[in-house]
Amino acid sequence: MVAHEANSWEQKFLEASKSNLVDPDGDGLSNAAVTTPPLSYTEDFTLESYFAQLNYNFRNKYFLSGTVRRDGSSRFKNDKWGTFGSVGDAWVVSREEFMQNQNIFNNLKVKTSNGIIGEQGGVGYYPGYDLYNVGNLNGDISLIFDTKGNPDLTRETSKMFQTGIETSYGNFLDVTVDYYIKSTDNLIFDRRTGTSIGYESIQVNDGKLRNSGIEFDVQGHIFRTEDLYLDLGVNGEILNNELTAMPIDPSTGEQKALNIDGYFGQSVGHSIYDFYIREWAGFDSADGSAMWNLYYFDANGDGALQSGEETITSMAEYLAQYPERKDAIGKTQTKVYQEATQKYVDKFAIPDIRGAFRLSTGYKGFNLSAQFLYGLGGHSYDFVYSRLMDNDQVGNNNWHQDILNRWQEPGDITNVPRLSSN
Repeated sequence: MVAHEANSWEQKFLEASKSNLVDPDGDGLSNAAVTTPPLSYTEDFTLESYFAQLNYNFRNKYFLSGTVRRDGSSRFKNDKWGTFGSVGDAWVVSREEFMQNQNIFNNLKVKTSNGIIGEQGGVGYYPGYDLYNVGNLNGDISLIFDTKGNPDLTRETSKMFQTGIETSYGNFLDVTVDYYIKSTDNLIFDRRTGTSIGYESIQVNDGKLRNSGIEFDVQGHIFRTEDLYLDLGVNGEILNNELTAMPIDPSTGEQKALNIDGYFGQSVGHSIYDFYIREWAGFDSADGSAMWNLYYFDANGDGALQSGEETITSMAEYLAQYPERKDAIGKTQTKVYQEATQKYVDKFAIPDIRGAFRLSTGYKGFNLSAQFLYGLGGHSYDFVYSRLMDNDQVGNNNWHQDILNRWQEPGDITNVPRLSSN
């Protein structure tokens, strides 16, 4: 098979609003006195593809397939085109002569595949171009810088290997298990720059990521008649995600020790979803003040932070600079949040296992199905709750009812520090 495909996507936005209504129930723009400048814009991209596929089947036992495709994307400026492909094979073992006298497997298939794929998601629509907003300067046109583009940015490239087995036991159970390795080069990173040059970051292709894991699917046929059936299934994935190379830091020519992405830290040997935050250390029962862990270089080895000893603001970056000091790090507490050390806290957002349960039934051509998602293990940061328990300036935010458990006097037994106005 040889084919060509062209895709064009476009989305238009239009927004207009006014405030200070004359009639509170009126919804017309002429019902308001204060006008907010209207805006409209269009986002679009195109993707053109040429692809070919070849399938070979020998005696319904041995299968071979190959696919090649060439994609051109408008998202990129200088390197729009990429060529990708894959090969796969399968062996239906249950159709061999030596399997005909057994009554365990109705179907037994072994399969493998290798391929190279390109990914362009997450780069936006115009990452290769400098973007500006249009403004008003005394009635004349002004252009306000918004985003720095990288004309050499291109898609991420992944090498994919997968092997697995498909089995059927009688007419009541189907099981599929796959193992995969996905190694991605040319990761798309936001590289920080010196703000003196006019922008704080730029998207670049750099770094390497390795995903590997096991996927499984089990489908049980509870009962089946001519008119009625009931199936129950479960699938899942056990994922290992690890950065194997970080982007090059232009200021040093070496791999960057750490990249911060919200609450996550990214460095070699860690996943892209490992929490890198300040550690909560409880509160001072004498005055109710919140405390966080502060790490320092214990130069004299006395186990206490002395005047002149170096405190650590970011553990991963500090140990990358001074690896020989790993065994000389001390820990104390601070009541000033900004002074606390940011570090990996051995928590990550990726579940140990995730998947879904499925239930499907049908009667005389009418079908009904339901799916229930699950995830075991992993952690999440409850930002909303943290804001509702925050010691912000009094009167600036609402509180969660748990704030009633706050510390109020020495001797209080609670896990909520005192209120203060920061």
